Formats: sequence, C-alpha cells, structure tokens
Amino acid sequence: AEQILAQALDESYRRHISWQLGQALVHAVDVERRRRQTVQALTYGKSAEQILDKLTESNWNTPRTQFQSSRLSFLIGSIHAVQLKNHTAAVVWFEKALDDVSRPEPDVDLVQTADRGEWMVSMGVSYWAVGHKQKAVRLTELGVGLIEAAHREKAVEAEKLAVPYNNLVFMHKQLGEKDKAQHFAELAGRLEGTKKR
Repeated sequence: AEQILAQALDESYRRHISWQLGQALVHAVDVERRRRQTVQALTYGKSAEQILDKLTESNWNTPRTQFQSSRLSFLIGSIHAVQLKNHTAAVVWFEKALDDVSRPEPDVDLVQTADRGEWMVSMGVSYWAVGHKQKAVRLTELGVGLIEAAHREKAVEAEKLAVPYNNLVFMHKQLGEKDKAQHFAELAGRLEGTKKR
C-alpha cells in the first residue's frame, strides 16, 4: 500500500488507499493485541494513528474515520491497561476515544453497539484504578446500557452483561451506595439463574 501511495498522483485515490491502509492497520493492532504481541501492536498503532490523523484533517473526516480513530485509541489504551498494567497511560488514550465511543445511542450495527459498550466497561476499570471513580461508574453504566440495547435486539447474548453488572456491584459497594449495588447484584443473579436453566 505504501508503494501505491508513493506512486499515486490523484489525491482522491491517495486518500482512498490511505483509508484502506488505516483500517487494515487498526485491525492488525487488534489481532496483535489479542495475540499479546504488545510491541508489534503498538508499532502498527503508531502507523495507523499517523494515517488516520491525516485523514481526519482532510475531507475524509467522516463518522467512519472518526470511529476507526476512536477504536484505535481504545485498543492502544487497552494494551496499556491489560498488558502493560499502566492504567494512567491507558486513560490518556481512552480520553481520545471518548467523544465518539461514549454516544448513548445505538449504532445501526448492534454488534458494534455492544462492542462500544464493552469498551466503555473496560475503560471504567482504568478510570477507577486511577481514582476517577464517578467517571468510571458513568462509563460502566453507559456501557451496560449499550450492551443491554444490543441484547434486547438479540444481537448479543445476556452473558455479555455479567462482568459489567459485577463491576457495578463492586463500584457501588465501594462508594457506599448499597441500594445501587443491590440492584446490579440482582441483575447479575438473574443472569446466573438463566444460565442454570
């Protein structure tokens, strides 16, 4: 792709190739993150960030481009949180993702809605770890709402809600909010009950 970019004379065509390359690199970051190949994932991430930044500064600044940029920021933040155990660095990346990711309305693609919900739940863990407890709760609750919306439409299984519900039980208990903790404990308990049937 880089060779094609170097040879392309038409600016529109160059941007189209850049978009394709940027998307491919974001997918590569996700693959390498899942494989726990941290160095390679971050290398791909740096390249993807450079490409997507140029696109968002151009007439290719579309919702799809913004979503890929947000997805990339989430993935890099996730690497810092999970693999490098650095929630402070993770939160810096998550801040870049929040404008697009934290929209409360569902996407046309409800699986993508559930993914965004799971991202916010993951972000909530890091915000909690660095002491931004109220923001952590807000993100987790917003994430739960998105996952629930996708579940209501049968796009994802109810089990996707188990971890978020239990996270909220923990958070609300720590904040002394017993009624809210009880509410999410009951929701989590219902999930356990349906699994046993």
